[in-house]
Amino acid sequence: MSVEDLILHFEYDENREKQFYIPGETIRGTILLHLRMGLRVRSMSLLILGGAAVSWEVQGKVKMYSAREEYLQGSKLLLDSGVEDSLLMDRGVHEFTFQYLLPTNLPSSFAGVYGSVTYVAKVVLEPEDGSATTITSEPFMVLRRPPLPPHTFSDWEMKKSKSLFGLCTTGQIKLYCRISRTAAIPGEVIYVNAEVSNWSPRGITLIQAAVIMESTYHARNTDSKNNKIVFRQILNKRWRNVQLAVPPYLADSGLEECSIIDVKYLFEFRVQIEGRDDLVVQTPLYVGGHPIGYMNESARGYRRMDLDGFSLANNELPWYGGGMGTMSETVDGDFFDLR
Repeated sequence: MSVEDLILHFEYDENREKQFYIPGETIRGTILLHLRMGLRVRSMSLLILGGAAVSWEVQGKVKMYSAREEYLQGSKLLLDSGVEDSLLMDRGVHEFTFQYLLPTNLPSSFAGVYGSVTYVAKVVLEPEDGSATTITSEPFMVLRRPPLPPHTFSDWEMKKSKSLFGLCTTGQIKLYCRISRTAAIPGEVIYVNAEVSNWSPRGITLIQAAVIMESTYHARNTDSKNNKIVFRQILNKRWRNVQLAVPPYLADSGLEECSIIDVKYLFEFRVQIEGRDDLVVQTPLYVGGHPIGYMNESARGYRRMDLDGFSLANNELPWYGGGMGTMSETVDGDFFDLR
């Protein structure tokens, strides 16, 4: 076989860390064709394809739901010898550069349990003699980064309490949590501050903060939903400016321009209690980009959270409950003698 290798490589202009394109940008890249011997070629073309597909089966029923959408079907001729002619390509390495302007109305790349939005570039080499066509393909990522409203970059507070009962005692677990913002910028962090107090008869087994993705898939007037934790942080104490990382390649909230998949995000702070009475607070997160003119936290300085308005007196802060011990610890790491 004359073709030894056919390689497609994308170029990213802004910086090496940005391995995706934004709708409206120009894709640029290089194609390398390595021939062991001379080859007569009728044509070589580049295809740029993009679309969404969803599919799931209803448990207990022999019924499949599916739907598809196409967003991108572009092509460019890299070599064209004409209808009846062919072009002789010598042995060795041949290099081709390409560029392609993406439309502005593309949805973000997305991969979920019941569906996905994908983009791929394909190179098709057709020899003159009718032998096997050589095809190579390379996926690429498209991510929308719509500017988020300025108010989503402000602190957000959550409070909740729960009364629990034991054989002879009754008590409450109280939770206060504040996050630095509800804007979830991929690749950045959200600062989490929290305080948990427990004077109930039950112990606390786990405390975690998480970013949760809720995805909904649509086909034939039917929906299927799935929840997934995309990042979480587990600590037993000192929730002071704890960093909750936002994964760098999350699709934007809502998955704009896609009508068969919806995406939402939640921040969740969970206190797991012995038994099944977890104490949970949630609030929506909004994945997108910075508003125009936004100054990031490193430039403006991070404002530490003030918990004075919620803090209880020190002697009211046992959090491993039951009244059997003489020492307890709050989530912020301070110790109090309960004797």
